[in-house]
Order: sequence, then C-alpha cells, then structure tokens
Amino acid sequence: MTKIQQIHEMAVVAAKDFKQGESQLLQALLDVDRERVYDQMAYSSFHIYCVEALSLSDTQAYTYVGITRKMREVPELKVMIDKGEIHTTNARRVDPHLTPTNKDVWLKKAKELPQRELDKELKIHFPDKFPQEKIHLAVSPELESKLERVKDLLSQKMGKACTLEEAISSMVDLFLKKADPLQRKLVARPSVRTQVAKRDVAQCTFITPTGRRCSSRRWLHVHHKTPRAFGGADTLENLTTLCSTHNRHLHTSPPSMIKRSPSP
Repeated sequence: MTKIQQIHEMAVVAAKDFKQGESQLLQALLDVDRERVYDQMAYSSFHIYCVEALSLSDTQAYTYVGITRKMREVPELKVMIDKGEIHTTNARRVDPHLTPTNKDVWLKKAKELPQRELDKELKIHFPDKFPQEKIHLAVSPELESKLERVKDLLSQKMGKACTLEEAISSMVDLFLKKADPLQRKLVARPSVRTQVAKRDVAQCTFITPTGRRCSSRRWLHVHHKTPRAFGGADTLENLTTLCSTHNRHLHTSPPSMIKRSPSP
C-alpha cells in the first residue's frame, strides 16, 4: 500500500467513525429529550444542556436539538441518518419543513441532492422561510459612477426610476447573454468548444471514485480524452470539460489513465 493509499484509508476510517459518533450522539439526545434529563439536572433548556453539560457549541446544539426533535416526529429521518444516507447538514436544512405528510419527498431530496441544490429546492417550495438575501458591497467612485449611468439608461428605457437591483440584474443578464456558452444561440456551424460547453452544461465531467460527477463550474478546461500526442483529434467525441484540479490530475497520471477520461 502506497503512502497516499494509507492516508486515504485513515481518512475513510476517521470519517466512518465520525458518522457513527454523530449517530450515537443523536440516539443519546433522543433519550435525553424523552426523559427530559435536562429538567432533572436543573438545566433551563435542552439547548443549554447541550452547551453546558455536553460542551457543544451553540451552532452544534441548535443543529442537534432540531434534528433530535424532528426524528421523534419523523422516525424515518433517524433510520436514514444511521444508515449514512443523509448527512446531518442536509438533515438540519430540511427539518424545519419536514412533516409526516411530505417526508417521502423531502427525505429523498435530502438524500440525493448536494447542499446547494437542496437549498434551491427549499427556497422554491418555502419562499416565506427564506427572506431575500442582502449583499453588502464596497465599490470605488469609478464603479459607482458607472452604476449610476446604467441606472439612468435603464430608467430611460423602462420609463420609470430604476433600482440598483434592476440595474445589476440587467448587467448580469447582458453579460451572461454575451459570455455564457449555455446562453449563446447556436449558429449554423458553432465552434467545437461551444458544442462541448453546451453538451457538458459548462460543468466538469469528472466522475469521482464514489460515482459522483464533479460539481465545479469554474476554471474549466477543454480536455482531450485521447491526447493529441497519441493521435487524438479536436472532435466533439474526443473532447470533454474538466476543472483545473481534475484536468491537472489526468495530465499527471500515466498515459493509460488519461485515455480513460470520464464521459460526459
């Protein structure tokens, strides 16, 4: 076993122990809450008990208390956490919205969706629970002047006073229309790179050892599955999209491994 493999195996074991530890903690907290141990020991609340008696942080206490009480209402949540099918991060996100009625839908989403995608789904279905996010941005006088000019032009076009949000939204839409390959209209003979970007949805196509596709949409490269040095052509079939990390990974691997680049 190589050093890299040894480190990997240690990390796998540590992660497994961590998940088992979380599962055991949640079971203990279920017992604590059911018997109201915190009351018997004169703690003012379940949360305070977790912080003061168990030395959890406020954030950890908030997370585990929420999940614990939701597991009492929806026992299937505990089963899926125990099996490692749902991580506590996703469990905490769905627990305010999870009910015995909708459990099948949201337990499935919590199991299958990454955190960012799960948040998007929750915002769509429970908009009242997700207030509009505020962005605080410090800008230079030059950029402020440009923004004001955009607001003036857009106000003239709209026939009413333009807000900063409308100005930024208009600029973003214009930039994406010009620069995003996913939004470009296909001409009669689009470039091969444009076709690759559209086919791969401008996302890295690398498949990890766990069977998941890399979610990176930044620092993308067009990668030759069969390198040019080995006769690979600049064709749609021989090209795929990789992020910098996976592009570097394949280029530093043996030639036989490079040829087995993942399919989109």
